Amino acid sequence: MYQLTLQITDTQLEQSLRQMAQKEGLNIPEMALIAIQKFIQQYRSITENELNDPWANPNLALPSVDTGITDFAHNHDHYLYGTEKIT
Repeated sequence: MYQLTLQITDTQLEQSLRQMAQKEGLNIPEMALIAIQKFIQQYRSITENELNDPWANPNLALPSVDTGITDFAHNHDHYLYGTEKIT
């Protein structure tokens, strides 16, 4: 078992925590523990989703090549498939 001491200097945060604890019938340390547990759950789910999503976590080790073609992004269909260039 670990002991954690929190010093909350933000009065609005402290008031919100106190109000939530009172509403739930808990004391402030119990409410803080629940808040930390929920934060960890959300953090883990977000992190797992990001790790499984290649758009959120691109593999930067993939090679890239500078083609020197300045309008490649704009006219990629032309360069890849031979369609007419967009001006």
